[in-house]
Amino acid sequence: MSRMIKWMAEHPVAANLTMIFVVILGALTALGMPQKSFPEFTLDTVSISVSYPGASPLEIQESIVRPIEDQLSGIDGIDSINATISEGRGGVSVSFLRGADIKEKVDEIKTEIDRITVFPEDANDPVVIQANNSSRILEIVLFGTADEKALKLEAERLKDELIALDSISFVELGNTRDYEISIEVSRDALRAYGLTMNEIAGAIRQSSLELPGGSIGTDTVSIPIRTTGRNYTQADFENIVIRTDDLGGKVYVRDVATVIDGFVDADLKANFDGSRAVSVNVFRVGDEQILTIVEDAKAHLNTQFIPSLGPGMDAKIWQNDAESLQDRIDLLVENAALGLALVVLCLALFLDIRLAFWSAMGIAVSFAATFIVLGALGLSINMISLFGFILAIGIVVDNAIVVSENIYQNGEAGFSPKQAAVKGTQRIAVPVIFSTLTTVVAFWPLMQLPGTLGKFLVDIPIVVMVVLTLSLLQALFILPRNLSSLDVSPTYKPNLVFRMLGLVRKVVDAVLQWIIRVPLDALLRLTTAGFAILIPIALSIALMIGTVGLLAHGYVKFNFFPTIEADFVTATIEMTDGTTFAMTERVADDVRLAAQRAGEQVQETLPQSAPAVIVGVKMVVGEGVGGGGPNGGSADGGATLANIVVQITDPTIRTWDTKEFETAWRAEIGEIASVEKLTVSAQLIGAGDPVSVELSMPDGQDITPVVDQLREDLRAIPGVFSIRDDNSSGRLEYKLALRDEARLYGVTL
Repeated sequence: MSRMIKWMAEHPVAANLTMIFVVILGALTALGMPQKSFPEFTLDTVSISVSYPGASPLEIQESIVRPIEDQLSGIDGIDSINATISEGRGGVSVSFLRGADIKEKVDEIKTEIDRITVFPEDANDPVVIQANNSSRILEIVLFGTADEKALKLEAERLKDELIALDSISFVELGNTRDYEISIEVSRDALRAYGLTMNEIAGAIRQSSLELPGGSIGTDTVSIPIRTTGRNYTQADFENIVIRTDDLGGKVYVRDVATVIDGFVDADLKANFDGSRAVSVNVFRVGDEQILTIVEDAKAHLNTQFIPSLGPGMDAKIWQNDAESLQDRIDLLVENAALGLALVVLCLALFLDIRLAFWSAMGIAVSFAATFIVLGALGLSINMISLFGFILAIGIVVDNAIVVSENIYQNGEAGFSPKQAAVKGTQRIAVPVIFSTLTTVVAFWPLMQLPGTLGKFLVDIPIVVMVVLTLSLLQALFILPRNLSSLDVSPTYKPNLVFRMLGLVRKVVDAVLQWIIRVPLDALLRLTTAGFAILIPIALSIALMIGTVGLLAHGYVKFNFFPTIEADFVTATIEMTDGTTFAMTERVADDVRLAAQRAGEQVQETLPQSAPAVIVGVKMVVGEGVGGGGPNGGSADGGATLANIVVQITDPTIRTWDTKEFETAWRAEIGEIASVEKLTVSAQLIGAGDPVSVELSMPDGQDITPVVDQLREDLRAIPGVFSIRDDNSSGRLEYKLALRDEARLYGVTL
């Protein structure tokens, strides 16, 4: 180690080229790294879903869920199997033990599912998906007074235009029904023409075909033959001939039926600020850059698409994940600039401006080298990894300061600049190495966190550990060379600027030396003389007792995962099985109106100049939250589902807390009959429910009395304000939401 430090200090070309190479390569790597809102990872969970239109939950449990559970029970490595049952749909979630090969388990599950032969004939094919946390990065809402077809046509046009951009490769529509051409036959027309339904169906089937007919070959060419009779439009189907007579008379489909070019008769409806709406969702795929995607999409939307819209239609960017990422990047840049400024200021005041400059350069070199390592590891620039950089700024400069100060001290002792750099670094190398290692070891346990949270937060310890390690190498091998020409001998004559800084430094140094000689010396003598040594020991014990007391009596609140201020507050609704779509829509509209009343309440507490509390409200009835994307999957759908998303004022320009609106909204909603689940959440990142209680009883036994008693006992616990139950597959799970002032660890059930 000592020889390497000396060699690097004596060979300026090697040190300078290394530093330049690291900075350039690090900048290029950072520009080419994928940009994501959050790190993407696969979960140790596989989901199987089967839709069975019109089936009751009991039918789905017996004919779909139980066969799946029985078939999968023999697979090794399964941690748990959970089922979710609703009207028309059954889902099974399989969680595996840590360390299992998920890709191999997905193949095993698909094989076992294919062996099931007892599914009802009317049930759709099972869909097996490995769960992951990928999501869209941009949602554009088209809304207005136009009808659903016009909105969808414009949404499809926007989709095609966005995909044509070089930076975007995957876009899909959301909150809209599929196209369908339906043919409604009149019973009176059937009797008048003497037709049957089978005859009409056969004519339509035969007239809407595309079939290969082989080919005709010659000596030089081969001509393929193919029938092109597929029908696509309403007119195509209306002009299908059902029957002809000997005189040339024809009976067309339009003569006996009404052809409707519309949508699938599905329970799905979305509106934005009270107007019908359709969503266009933009996803990041592969190495595409999220900031570039959003920038290009916004430019195309504002300059080309919106001006081309017809009357009664408008478009707006609804959810934009790039804004949060850009905020974190700006925060990192601001903190880096502030950190560099403080380092330069402190070192300039206490040591030398040249030390300050090269120590600050060490931060830039360490960060640039970190990007090289992260790029090699396949990591991305996201809000979690950026948080790791922000956290590391306050730690990474320590090595450079310690080494610089020791080199400066050796220079004042009379050594030549090169000798001071070598000896100063060699003397402090071992303590600096072990100091860095202890910090690295402190972050290592974060890499061992199990489950989803561990995969979500793993970028933080990786970034901090890499930055610390590289800052150590920079401080030991590059910094000594940068300071090998630092002359601090009494004969050194600085220029005018350095002399002015030297005068300021002498004043600061005089004040510091006085503090060391007078108050600090007196305090140390007092606490190390006789029985006075018990004073610091007693104070330490008192502080520990006080800390334990504050925790034990709930003065220090416990929160497993900190609440992050979000721009959106979401209410999800699930009605009881059998509820009609119209009823679900009425309940969802009541919840939407409750949000508006809550916004008015919060607005009344703010100054008149304050921005509006609510920016926009989007309501979707007939579909749950999530789903879609390049990795497949779809959100749960059904007549009993709805969600209302409220965009509130940006946290950077408001003075009130999101919790105020969330609490006011929940109070305005109150109790609603026939609601199975109703949750209101403003969490940007959630770590699950604070408390979860599960009840199960053997088949045939009545669990209702136990459930009622548990519900009453839970409501009596101080701090509990929301209880929602998940009753599926014979299991009742209660999820409790606690107020901020509640002591989570004090809840006993």
